[in-house]
This record gives sequence, structure tokens and C-alpha cells, in this order.
Amino acid sequence: MFTFLPKAYVADIEKEYRRRTLAVVFALAAVLSLSACVLTLPSYVALVAKKSALVSEAAKAVSSDAPSNAVLEARIADIQAKMSTLKGLAAGKPLVPAVGRVVARLVPGITLSSIILKRSDQGSIVVSGSADTRDDLVAFSKSLQGDPSFRGVGLPVSALVKSQDVGFSISIDSSF
Repeated sequence: MFTFLPKAYVADIEKEYRRRTLAVVFALAAVLSLSACVLTLPSYVALVAKKSALVSEAAKAVSSDAPSNAVLEARIADIQAKMSTLKGLAAGKPLVPAVGRVVARLVPGITLSSIILKRSDQGSIVVSGSADTRDDLVAFSKSLQGDPSFRGVGLPVSALVKSQDVGFSISIDSSF
């Protein structure tokens, strides 16, 4: 290749070319860096806001969830009471035979809606339901009185007022 320009002038042109190329590269790098900062700024702001919200929420949780000693002692006493009740139930006789004895004494025309067992020094059973007739209810009460494990069968007189569709609640004293 032939060059008609003097060598010093060609060297100056090459230097100017390199300077301009370097300036364009730096300008592109600056634009790229600036656009990256601008595009990531919303994410950064959102993360900082979320972090501060979580920190404040954690501080609230720590301050509000820290129960006082009185609350803890009340919870412990409640749990101990429940545990003693469960231990008493575990040591006693099972309740299923008592329910079985009540169900075995059913007479036709009686529909049971609930059987409530109360265990204490002397156990009690409360049987609720409905009877088709007053005679069915009296027969069921006498059937329950015939069981030797039931000490007392209490049928309220108010249950005998109606002659049909009689709702009742019988209390039974029993040891179970």
C-alpha cells in the first residue's frame, strides 16, 4: 500500500483513531453501566424496603410475643391440670363398657342423641334423646334401673308431660 502522507502525519492520524475508538468504548461502557444501575435501582429500593419491613415486623413479634412470667405460669398450671386429668383417666376403668351397658338397655321407640359421661368420685351418665311414646320412655327408664351397675336412674317428671315425641334427659349414677 502506498501512502502519500508523511509518516508523522500518519502516526498522528493513527493516534487520533485510537483515541476516538477508546473514547467510544469508554462512552459505551459508561452508558451500559449507567443503564444497569438505573434498571436495578427499583429492585434495590424494593429489597431495602422489604428488609426494613421484615426487621420491624420481627421486632414487633419479639416484643409482643414475649409473654410475661405470669402468663407462662398460668399456661403451665393449665397444662399440669390437664395432664393430671389425663393421668386420672388413664388409671381408671375404660368408659366404653358404661356406654355399652346403656345402649344394651335400649328399647324400641327410643332414639339417643347424646351420652355424656362425667367421671369423678362417683361417676354420672346423662343420656338424652327422644321417645316415640311416654310408655317407651318409662320402659327404657325401668330397663336402666334393672342394671346392677347403675345406682340411681333419675327421670324428670317434666319428661312425662307429653304422650308422644317425648324429649328426655335421664341422669344415671354409676361407678365406671
